[in-house]
Amino acid sequence: MVDLVNGSVLFAHRADWQTPPTWQRTWSTGITESILGNEARAATRQNARISLTWTVAPRTLQEQSELDDRIRAALKSGNACTPYHGRGSPISADVTNVTVNLADATWPWAIGDYIFLQDDAMNWDVRQLTNVTGGGATLTLGAAVSRTYPVANGLYVFPLLFGKLSVKDVSLITNWHGEVSLTLQELTSRDAAQLGGNVNHSGAGIGWMTVGTTNIVG
Repeated sequence: MVDLVNGSVLFAHRADWQTPPTWQRTWSTGITESILGNEARAATRQNARISLTWTVAPRTLQEQSELDDRIRAALKSGNACTPYHGRGSPISADVTNVTVNLADATWPWAIGDYIFLQDDAMNWDVRQLTNVTGGGATLTLGAAVSRTYPVANGLYVFPLLFGKLSVKDVSLITNWHGEVSLTLQELTSRDAAQLGGNVNHSGAGIGWMTVGTTNIVG
């Protein structure tokens, strides 16, 4: 049994911080011809993609079985998602319904982002944001959480990363469980601007013209 978020297999396991998660950004470029005819390199994507590597060390047979099922499903489908370990925001009030108040507003939350909440009993919820106010300190969820997440426990909320999963060999801890290193590589940057849509122009003067429905700026 695996859980899907937007068609991607969710890895709800907490990272083992004995081996701290690592982050890397990748800028995709390609070879092209410059104006002068020389070889040049140009960006093929507007924004860098994030690569996150973290370690999971299951503590129970059930957790080990869940991890195995999720790994198999993610490698088969090619789509996975995970909390962005190390990039959580602490809550400043109990989360009981659709409002999440944060004590730290440094993360650039945006409408449409997925948010991950998990309590000390490993219960979790994933919700999509419908509004961000207070400079990023107040988040509105698209649906109420299924349980109360108390501020007294020092809980954090995390953004979700989506991408392709790769797995290293398991390092055995006992005869029934081990630790495994997982890497998720974004296929598309979460900061990528959406292409298309209407182009705003003054509708007067020179320097632009309309050909069909395409605006050509010159």
